[in-house]
Amino acid sequence: MKKLLTILLLTTISFAWTHADDSNDNDISSPIPYPPLKSKLEREGRLEDGAYIFQAEQIALGRILESDAPAITGFFDITDKHLQHYPARRAKVSLTCPSGGVTAVPVNDDGSFSIEPSDRASGRCVIRFHLDNNRFAYESPDGKSYAWEGPTVNLPLEHTVSIGIYRLNPQQANGQIGFIHLTYSQAMDFFTVNHIELDPWWRTTKIVWPAQADFYRPGAHKVHLTNAEAWDVNLHELGHAIVATFTNSSPAGGSHKIDECYSQALAWSEGFPTFFAAAARFSLLDEDPKFEYLVPRRAPIQIENVPSDVCTGETNEWRVAAALWDLADFHVDGNDRAVISIAQMWAALLEGRISGFRSAWNLIERTLTPEETAKAKDAIKNNTIDYWAAPARVRTKAPASVRWD
Repeated sequence: MKKLLTILLLTTISFAWTHADDSNDNDISSPIPYPPLKSKLEREGRLEDGAYIFQAEQIALGRILESDAPAITGFFDITDKHLQHYPARRAKVSLTCPSGGVTAVPVNDDGSFSIEPSDRASGRCVIRFHLDNNRFAYESPDGKSYAWEGPTVNLPLEHTVSIGIYRLNPQQANGQIGFIHLTYSQAMDFFTVNHIELDPWWRTTKIVWPAQADFYRPGAHKVHLTNAEAWDVNLHELGHAIVATFTNSSPAGGSHKIDECYSQALAWSEGFPTFFAAAARFSLLDEDPKFEYLVPRRAPIQIENVPSDVCTGETNEWRVAAALWDLADFHVDGNDRAVISIAQMWAALLEGRISGFRSAWNLIERTLTPEETAKAKDAIKNNTIDYWAAPARVRTKAPASVRWD
């Protein structure tokens, strides 16, 4: 009995240690009911070799082409919720043959792909589409991967065969994963545009969908998402993964509300992801950018103009997000005349440990001239963060929970 109690105690301690820093974003989103969505996915696909296989939709016919080197070509598209077509960048296409072996190629930025089968490939071969790449890997709640099946092709080829254009069907539940992929592909553009190198610190992030709640689990490095259409919530959750891997930030999890005050660490760990969601989506010239799904009870959440009833200071996540935005954006608003490049800010945040906005600002300030510092402080004060004049306002709330939301 004593041995059993010891095992139970150690198990409990292990669980608390593993999940104490998980985010808890119950206030951030309005999740879609999980059981009906899970049932739809199970009806639409089949389980095969550890993956859910769905049918890709052909929207343009293929044809036979003359070519010296026979290949299988085509286009892979993703359609958003407004039925606009986009190339499936960062996706890949595979060819599996009964003779053995799998050939996989990346989808080009224009959505095109070309597979040159090996000389040994023969028989009735299957083409499949995958969204996984070196940045993201998508999986179901039970740990299965996703793939979409296209046409079959008889090998060996005598000519180049174009299979036409295929897409994920946006009218089906499985096609909604494409919405997430579009959002995260655009987020990767944020790093490219701002000349931020990912390879030194990026770890392949697992995206769990559909989940029962929106949160990030640091130990497993998994982002759990409920609503594929909720781009701002999904960017916020990705922001948690980024702040956990890219910065040396003090971990902080627990229950929180966007308009209340907590600790500096929790306000930073929630405020930075919201800032990232804005920076990855909005133009820095936007006079009044608004989120769409984030925090339904206060929607639309504004990052340029924070309501006066929101708790003030560096212990509020909304104020932290808005202060970071005002340091980087080009819109002049009151005393907000600071313009610090995203690249400069990003590089500064790599240079030390961050326990809250104050320590993050200290890292940024080191890179500024006296004139830039004065403008930046005015922008920060504009967001009610003025710890130079008064102590930080801290009100301890609920203890840490099992998720970072």
